[in-house]
Order: sequence, then structure tokens, then C-alpha cells
Amino acid sequence: MLKPQRKIIRNEIKKDPLLNTLEKIESGFENNKRLVTNAGLLIIAFIVGVYIYNNKSKQNDLESNSAFGIAMIAYSNADYENAKFQFETLISNFNGTDGSNMAHYFLGKIAFKNKNYDEATIYLNKYINSASDPIIAFGAIRLLHSISSQNGNHAECLDILKKGNKLNLGMGSKLELALLEAYTNIKLNDIASARKKIDKILQLKKIPSSIRQKADELNGMM
Repeated sequence: MLKPQRKIIRNEIKKDPLLNTLEKIESGFENNKRLVTNAGLLIIAFIVGVYIYNNKSKQNDLESNSAFGIAMIAYSNADYENAKFQFETLISNFNGTDGSNMAHYFLGKIAFKNKNYDEATIYLNKYINSASDPIIAFGAIRLLHSISSQNGNHAECLDILKKGNKLNLGMGSKLELALLEAYTNIKLNDIASARKKIDKILQLKKIPSSIRQKADELNGMM
């Protein structure tokens, strides 16, 4: 006689080690799939965020450059009041851009023209702290040197020139700064230092004729 088939109850199926292993593998796969999906979404969100930021930054620079161009038209036409307003607005709306940094320099020049030397000093120093153009940076140093020289503060002039020498200036500008330093030494009655700097310049094999002429003029002052 055949034995009746034994019924397999649910609890016994759950205890089957093979089924448990398969369930764990499947569960792990689902969890990993969620992690991978979430990580992918985060990466996509990051890339989109960077793209939006870069586009906004580029747009900001474009608008800043456009505003700077408008301000420069007023400045070149000697409409300094209008130019001043345009430069101030540019700084307010586009702070941190190259255009806003250049605006500090031209606001300093306008203040210098108006003999408002305290205001000029503030603007010019702000420009130098983030100077990107070596020619304009040299112009800012010369203006600051002129302000301190007019105030009779020749020791401060030397500090300004030291700051200028730390900038990425061309050889011609560096020679001009050396001449200004020699001139300042003469004003401080430090003739030995002035003569040493001038002699060093004149010993160079190739120097512009304008530099040589200024060096000779300074020699005549001693």
C-alpha cells in the first residue's frame, strides 16, 4: 500500500536554506539597485547644478562687461558724473566680476581728478587687491604714489612701491617703479640708496630711451 503524501506546511518552506539564500540575494539586489539609482540621481542633480551655476556665472560676466562698456563710453566722453554713477551701479549689481574690479580703478581715477584723494585711495587699493591687468595695476600704483607724495608721506610711498613690485608687471613698468623709488629716496635724503638704484638701471644693456632720460634727470637732482 502507498503511503499518503505528507503535506509541506508554510513554516517548513520558510526554513528552507536555499530559499532563504535566494531571498537574501534578491533582497540585496533590490537594496543595491535603490542605492545605485539614488546615487545616479545625486550625480545627475550635481551635474545639472554645476551647469546652471556656470551658465549663470557666464551670464553675470556678460552683463557686467556690457555695463562696463556703457560706463566707459561716459568716461571717455569726460562725462564723469554719469560714469561715476554707472561704475557704482556696476559694482553694486555685479560685485566680484572683472568688470566690477575695473570699475574700482576708474572710480579711483575720477576721485583723483576731483582731488578727492581719500576716496581715490580706497578705490585704487580695492582694485590692486584683485588686479588682473598689469598695465592698469601699474597706473593704480602710480596714482597711489602720487597721492602719498603730495601729502608729503614719502615713507608710505616706499610701501606702495613695494606692493607694486609684488604685482605681475612688465619690465618697463618695473623700471618705472625703480625710478619712482629712487625719486622717493632723494625726497627722504637717502642719496646713497637713490644713486645705487639709478646706477643699477643705467648698467642694463637695453633700456628704453625714456627710462634712461628719467634716470639722468634724477642723477641731476643729487
